[in-house]
Amino acid sequence: MRLSSSLTMLLLLGLTALQADIHLVPNPNAPLSGRTIVFSPGHGYNYDGSWGYQRGVVHDLLEDIHTNEIFIEYVQRYLANAGARVESVRERSFQLSEVIVDNGGAGYSETGSWTSSSNVAGYYGSGYRWASVSNVQSATAEFRPTLPETGRYPVYVWFAKSSDRAPDALFTVYHSGGSSEIRIDQADIGDHWVFLGDFHFDAGSSGRVMLSNLSGSSGSVVVADAVRFGAGYGPSGKPRWRESAKTFLAYKGFSSSSGDVTIRPRYATWLAGGSTTQWRADYLYFALHSNASGSGSSSTARGLSTFSYSNGRPPSWGSAGAAHYPTNPSPLTAQSDALRASVHAEVLEAVRAGFEPGWTDRSLHLMNFGELREARNMPSALIELGFHDNVDDTDLQRNAAFRHTAGRAIYKGILKYWAPGATVIPLPPEALQLENLGGGSLRISWDGVSDPLEPSATPTGYKIYVSADGRGFDDGTVVASSSHVLNGLPQGSLVFVRVAALNAGGESLPTAVGGARIGSSSGALIVDGFDRPFSHTWDNWQARYTHDYVVEHLVAFNQALSVGIDFACNEAVVRGAIGLPGYALVDWFLGRESTADETFSSTEQTLVEGYLSGGGALFASGTEIGWDLEARNGGVSFLHNTLSAQYLADDAGTRSVSGVGGTAFASVGSFSFDDGTHGTYDAAYPDVFSPMGSAQSLLSYAGSGDAAVGATSPFKVVLLGFPLETVVEDAARHDLASAAVTFLAPGTSGNTGNTGNTGNTGNTGNTGNTGNTGNTGNTGNTGNTGNTGNTGNVAGNTGGGVNTGLTSSGGGGGSKSCAVDAQGASPWGSLLCLLLAATLLGLRLRERRA
Repeated sequence: MRLSSSLTMLLLLGLTALQADIHLVPNPNAPLSGRTIVFSPGHGYNYDGSWGYQRGVVHDLLEDIHTNEIFIEYVQRYLANAGARVESVRERSFQLSEVIVDNGGAGYSETGSWTSSSNVAGYYGSGYRWASVSNVQSATAEFRPTLPETGRYPVYVWFAKSSDRAPDALFTVYHSGGSSEIRIDQADIGDHWVFLGDFHFDAGSSGRVMLSNLSGSSGSVVVADAVRFGAGYGPSGKPRWRESAKTFLAYKGFSSSSGDVTIRPRYATWLAGGSTTQWRADYLYFALHSNASGSGSSSTARGLSTFSYSNGRPPSWGSAGAAHYPTNPSPLTAQSDALRASVHAEVLEAVRAGFEPGWTDRSLHLMNFGELREARNMPSALIELGFHDNVDDTDLQRNAAFRHTAGRAIYKGILKYWAPGATVIPLPPEALQLENLGGGSLRISWDGVSDPLEPSATPTGYKIYVSADGRGFDDGTVVASSSHVLNGLPQGSLVFVRVAALNAGGESLPTAVGGARIGSSSGALIVDGFDRPFSHTWDNWQARYTHDYVVEHLVAFNQALSVGIDFACNEAVVRGAIGLPGYALVDWFLGRESTADETFSSTEQTLVEGYLSGGGALFASGTEIGWDLEARNGGVSFLHNTLSAQYLADDAGTRSVSGVGGTAFASVGSFSFDDGTHGTYDAAYPDVFSPMGSAQSLLSYAGSGDAAVGATSPFKVVLLGFPLETVVEDAARHDLASAAVTFLAPGTSGNTGNTGNTGNTGNTGNTGNTGNTGNTGNTGNTGNTGNTGNTGNVAGNTGGGVNTGLTSSGGGGGSKSCAVDAQGASPWGSLLCLLLAATLLGLRLRERRA
């Protein structure tokens, strides 16, 4: 395992880490297991005589919003992966749909013996159902929603808690990635919506939650009451996650007449049993805010402040107030001060190391804040993460990498308060790559990442999450090394992967999603070069970068090619972990990568030039490639002479595109790409190009110049001025991929009738042709429709290279041969077979790693 020690790269990994422990289920074997953290992520849309936000929009940010975004995307994930049960005073998911299944209602069903009851207060609706536990499952209750859309949903369960409830009630969530089991203590928590986890479901009724009576707690019962899928909209009409704690907690099941500030710690006190005469060492309360100087948007105040409750001591300012902890002096005083100091130190160190060495330390403070005062039976602290009325601090607060850094530091501060000396969770792995090995095997490789601030945060293992669609993932497989082979994968299937790092501290956030098409060998490579951190505003949350865009690319090219398709992050290419030569096509996507993050670095330019000089073909897309290479002088020669394009303008001023008549792209027709409202992200500032040399215009913006140019000489290149993944229409995305393949490999020759030879792995038709060592030409093999397997035809049938489609021979030491596309003769064939011919002439295209 090679560990990267680059702090800059370390911090930028935040942007690839939006969905970790994929399901947000607490890690039972990590240092914070058995601990509960009640988190208060700031203000929110609130009713106080009328609806409104509690803070104003300054520098395009709103404190009511960004504090909960930081919690949702980063803090809750780190804390859960470290083992904690995380409770939030605000909704913790961006999901806009919501479905509730109540016992006895639509979507509810049972097996075995259940009894109706309303004897224990705190139930949902008109009552609940209970069943006696058994050491062999004999009763189940199923909650099956009909979900309106595909996506990730938080799942909550409601039940009335009581001392006779099972402490290990078994809930199984059936989601699009498989099934996940979660144990809930129904004797300890309940009487409100209890969070199970965050799962991806397909639209419709395929997903469900099942409660089993299987338990090791003899004599107890399990209770089936209601299950909530999704977050939805609140009573204000706003997405529920944007509403205030007062609004959400009333919906969650906590009844209180408190205002929005004090209801948060009072909810925490209630969760921890409600006693104010003794404190809970297994609970803590933490609040995240950003500061304001009150001097307007030109404020010069900056930096970090962290607070604990004064509890009768002289505060930094204002009234001391009464002492409210259970005893005075109270151990809670020292504990809260220690929590405050631990988190403050971690956040300050991380921000100074990664962003601003001189970021202002505004120190530790004692205050009589209501939010701290009313957390009476647990340690509490509150952090002000910079000033949202200072333009420099808001530049940080808008940056996704800063948010990850701050969120991770908050977790580290809580960990070190509770468990000094505990191992810190690793950083996300990097340089993910997926390589076809033939025979249905796929090698997954990655690099572990060192944390220069945390020597203990070294990976000791990894977890590989697998998905069939790149959205819904399984529960993961633990492996010891930084490489793993999946075997027995069906030919032609799509496999998506993301990897998290493990150690004694828990589980990291995962990599971006990688994906591959299973083939006998690899004819194409998708390179993910999109690392740029998202820049948040107060209202652009739906356009966040999710870094799973390989899904759109792989699905598009899957329909255009019949070959194995590999995947690599650009870091893996730069480091030489995977080479470009030997691939007939490279699809390199850059999204909104720009000058600060580089589109093609100088090293990448050299690698691409070498690849194209060897006969390869490149399909590249992104909004800032021309801007970076020419307007910002990042590689003018590379743009002009290698990509055969000239940069004309930074923004086409439109999102409408159409194919240019008389070219391979004419059949694409007209289509549009995303402005931030269609499910990917805002593809702002799309480049306008003009062709250089022998290149030609392939796509045009509506009235404003060329959206894509392409050349077949001196190099085979298609360059888009917008990201392929942001094309709104699925059919248009597929048509673009097909047009690119046609353009880069025009014409076909020979073997046009060999339509059965789609896989060349089983030789089920041409059973006698197992050796075929003399068949060196075979260019006219137009009728060999039964040759669907042909695994023996790997050594001698060298002339079969004129078959179009390029799949592995399945043997012969990793040599490559051509096979016809399952749909018939493919226009991709000439280029691919020229590459094979070069191999046969002694040009070694690519050495497969064993």
